Amino acid sequence: MRYLLYGIYNLVYLIFSLWALIYANTYINAIFIPDNFRWKDGKLRDDLTLFGISQVAILILESVILLLIIYFVNKWYLTNIVKGSNNRAIALWTGGILFLTELIFTSLLIYWSYKV
Repeated sequence: MRYLLYGIYNLVYLIFSLWALIYANTYINAIFIPDNFRWKDGKLRDDLTLFGISQVAILILESVILLLIIYFVNKWYLTNIVKGSNNRAIALWTGGILFLTELIFTSLLIYWSYKV
């Protein structure tokens, strides 16, 4: 039963983190990027490379932070609640699966954002 709860909260967290990455990429990340990466003399730049690279870097940083949070929560849960023998291995496997899922998702998000 404890492993079922472990799986369920990881799925919920994965859905939440993917939604949070979409929301942050769409509405929040541009706040942290300097305006001169996007605008020049009051007009939109022809070359938005620096803006795109900055937005991708921020998105990757957010993904890593979200993964670290869930890794430490999983490690705590497995150590204190489940108290099994392979806690670290299970937390690493879960972290690896979540990492691959977020990596694929962020790659697709970046591709869809700059497909034009």
